[in-house]
Amino acid sequence: MNHIRLIAIPLFVSGICLHAGVQEIEVIRGRSLANIIEKSNLFIKTMEDIEWIDNSLYLLDSDNGQIIEISLTSGNQLRIISRKGQGPNELMSPCRIRVRNQKIFVLDKGNRALKIFDLSGNFIGQFKPLAFGNPYFYRSFDVDQNDEIYFPEVNGSKGTLVGVYSLSGEKKSDIVACTISDKDMITYVNMSNYGIGIDSEGAFYLNFPLLHELWRCTKDGKVLWKIHIENALLKKAPEKSGARINKNGKLSWGTFMRGMEITPDGKALIGHFGGGCLVNKQGVMEKVINIQTWNEENRTWRTDALAVYRIREGKIIGASLGQSYWLNLFSMEAK
Repeated sequence: MNHIRLIAIPLFVSGICLHAGVQEIEVIRGRSLANIIEKSNLFIKTMEDIEWIDNSLYLLDSDNGQIIEISLTSGNQLRIISRKGQGPNELMSPCRIRVRNQKIFVLDKGNRALKIFDLSGNFIGQFKPLAFGNPYFYRSFDVDQNDEIYFPEVNGSKGTLVGVYSLSGEKKSDIVACTISDKDMITYVNMSNYGIGIDSEGAFYLNFPLLHELWRCTKDGKVLWKIHIENALLKKAPEKSGARINKNGKLSWGTFMRGMEITPDGKALIGHFGGGCLVNKQGVMEKVINIQTWNEENRTWRTDALAVYRIREGKIIGASLGQSYWLNLFSMEAK
């Protein structure tokens, strides 16, 4: 079993070139700041997700059912929220965290519920979204300024893609019209495996990793545009895209277009093998980010995929995907 030590590494932009109107940022150097995390003797077996708010970094420890808050300035552990279990204020297998409106929202796939805490760790409530009924659910969600929670949620009877809930778990609406037929299982999986992120205007993006598509929608679900994500890094990536049937007859897939983060000014940063790309609100790809991360075990630089990451004030904090997750602080111009 892999054990994961969290290391913060700032990576500095070493060169910028322009190609076909797209800024390409090559990130190839860095230095270890492991002591920031190691001051708290922190050791996490599986870091499933991260959140970055002000000077706090929230680490989601899936195996131990914990949220660990750390000060980015001192490196000190500020608090541990929850513990592993099936109680109302416990987490069994948390997979996604968002801190919004002075609250902590955690999607717990073990308890098949969204759980809500205040910033001190006190339990507020929970509910079970219908999204968990989809076996290919992308385990994504986001929360707007009014505490309305948006889930990727295929509703076959209504022909919609997004479910909107209140803080108490009341279903508010089903939005984004799109008919998905489960008769063709490959098409169904490709279309129903997607993530969501709300931008600075209250509109939202839908990220379809298996289709290499990005949609931007209004708050009430009208699709503004759809684009196909393609660049040189994606073409070079050593992974296949799209759903497939493996040799045992089971449905599986591989993709090199991964998670999505929304920048403070409302752009979509999409991670994939070797880095990511930045798309603005008009659907134009502005930047391609090439990233190499430091492999302490082999003492080499290597190309990885960004698995989870957050972007603030021109910097990215991200966990790269390889033999294990590493916490890296990427220094990057975000605007």
